[in-house]
Amino acid sequence: MKKKSLFLMVSIVGVLLLASCSGSSKTVEVTIDMLEYAFDPQTLSFKVGDEVVITVTNSGEEPHEILFGRNVVILDNGQPDGYEVDLFILTGVEPVVSGLNNDHDDDDHDEGEDHDDAGDDHDEGEEHDDAEDTHDDEGEEHDDAEDTHDDDDDGHEHAYEGYMWSLDVGDDFYTISFTVTEEMVGNWEIGCFWSDGGHYEEGMIGFLTINK
Repeated sequence: MKKKSLFLMVSIVGVLLLASCSGSSKTVEVTIDMLEYAFDPQTLSFKVGDEVVITVTNSGEEPHEILFGRNVVILDNGQPDGYEVDLFILTGVEPVVSGLNNDHDDDDHDEGEDHDDAGDDHDEGEEHDDAEDTHDDEGEEHDDAEDTHDDDDDGHEHAYEGYMWSLDVGDDFYTISFTVTEEMVGNWEIGCFWSDGGHYEEGMIGFLTINK
């Protein structure tokens, strides 16, 4: 009887250990490719405890962005403009982002510094500039109109205050890393609202399910 009891206790301990191991965290690596107008893959599924590493690429011919949330914001003009609830803000999880996108923006800015410095020499022709001030002033309204047009083309000027990451055409990739928490459990949407929400309206929508 003692041997049977001992064997039963060892078996129970083994089962508990297996159950504990099965619930341990694991690293999940996925790649989301952004296209016109879709995410590939369109659906993702994670579990609480997963260490998620999402690599985002852009194989399309237009800039794209990626947001995670729920409840789409619709502006007065009917334009979709991000999510009312952001996955990371709601849950207090700050994702770690690395890759080309952040460095690419800085490099572009730095490369333009030489051009600005070179433009300082043009200040020597102030008399010529002054003579043209009247002409330039007359053109201010035209310039302002062009600025608005440029913002529309850029497609990145929207009021969303959550986490979003964009990739221009020709950018390589970046990664979004985070640990899935219990607060994230539920159904979420993945969206691109570039071009005044036009990409979303074209169907650039994905789906994320997080389980316990």
